[in-house]
Amino acid sequence: MEERRRSEILQVRLWKLDLLRGFAVLLMLIYHFFFDAQFFGLLDLEGTFWFFFPRFIGGMFIFISGLTMALTYKNFQRILRKVAKLSLIAVSISFITFSIFDEQPVYFGIIHFFAVATLLSVLFVKMPKLSLIFGIFLFFLGFLLQSISLDTYFLLWIGIRPKNFSTLDYYPLMPWFGIMLFGLYFGNKTKEFFKNSVKFKLLDPLAFLGRNSLAIYLIQHPLIVIALCFLHPEIAHSIYEIVEL
Repeated sequence: MEERRRSEILQVRLWKLDLLRGFAVLLMLIYHFFFDAQFFGLLDLEGTFWFFFPRFIGGMFIFISGLTMALTYKNFQRILRKVAKLSLIAVSISFITFSIFDEQPVYFGIIHFFAVATLLSVLFVKMPKLSLIFGIFLFFLGFLLQSISLDTYFLLWIGIRPKNFSTLDYYPLMPWFGIMLFGLYFGNKTKEFFKNSVKFKLLDPLAFLGRNSLAIYLIQHPLIVIALCFLHPEIAHSIYEIVEL
């Protein structure tokens, strides 16, 4: 039984997919280093580049998630376990940010998105053409919804925000689920490319990042803050003030 389980895990792990995800993780770490530095007043992230860069990285993760679903989907029970884990993490993130950053809490961040979108993607996993059609529709619908503002937080998950809405992380289903469906479509079209992997040992560290992307996402900010504290000791005092509040 154990040997069979090990074999299934090896089949699911695709080196090229891990490599692609690892590149996204590397970009995420670079961005969040600057993001955390800005949070502590060390610099300002202004301009077009700093607006699109984090969205490009988030879009990469979401597209890759669609690819992964198309390439590795086995059974619904496995998806339910994944959704349950993501949901628990998402609730924890909301609780922590409401406790510490009450002016910018995370209502529906990227982990919340993945919990819902992973479950919904099961409906499209074996229908690539429908994935593409719905993906295009939801992507452009998301931009239309951005022009709508309602005095409620109950529609945040689909992309409708109240005025003066502020949060540390926000990935509504529209337009982002459209990008995940694009990933599903291309995953169905590129199965042979990803499954016939030729490994390059030199790139294994990047693939390692990809294999551990969720764990890295969860521990990155404390590690970055520790690094910033060494570079700028005055940050430790700022952290103490935040915790005291």
